[in-house]
Amino acid sequence: SSTVWDGRNPFAARARMGLCYCYVEQGYLEKALEELHLVLAMDPNHPEALCELGYILGMRGCREEARAALARAIEHHPENARAHKELGYLLLQEDDVEEAIAACRRAVSCDPKYHAAYVELAV
Repeated sequence: SSTVWDGRNPFAARARMGLCYCYVEQGYLEKALEELHLVLAMDPNHPEALCELGYILGMRGCREEARAALARAIEHHPENARAHKELGYLLLQEDDVEEAIAACRRAVSCDPKYHAAYVELAV
């Protein structure tokens, strides 16, 4: 029988993403990464998991890996505002201000109500 934790249950990825966000909020990044890898094993192009992976890797200073996760999110989900915003934040950390602004503007064009993208543009 299927449980909420295995890949056969349609709610498994959502449950694992919820755990991931809780772990990030509490500062347990390794546990959050474990959950993300399980989600990505179920769906290698899961948009939320790729964005969160990019965010966490960027926070840890793993910029190339973060950029790769965000590029994959954008490739498979070009309308995902968070992917563009996270890329913008990463680019800003690398002092690539023009590209960071462009990425955040793409985020706003994907979702004009996504306030986090406006915050990045204000920085």
